Amino acid sequence: LERITSVKSPMSRSMDERERYLSSRQQEALALARKRGYYEWPRKVTAGELADELGVAKTTFLEHLRRAESKLLDPD
Repeated sequence: LERITSVKSPMSRSMDERERYLSSRQQEALALARKRGYYEWPRKVTAGELADELGVAKTTFLEHLRRAESKLLDPD
């Protein structure tokens, strides 16, 4: 053993730093979901309503949101 060093984990980055890795559509979907109460319990808005606001299909909206969540929660 020559040396012990620490490696900065991607999860140690702030949320703002991790959000930079999202596409513009992922950022837009996530921001709208937060703003309109999608993550509150009970939800204040449905995925379909959010999709309509963005002018995309519900499945497209959910895919943007799922990918954004995946990048934020597991950035590796």
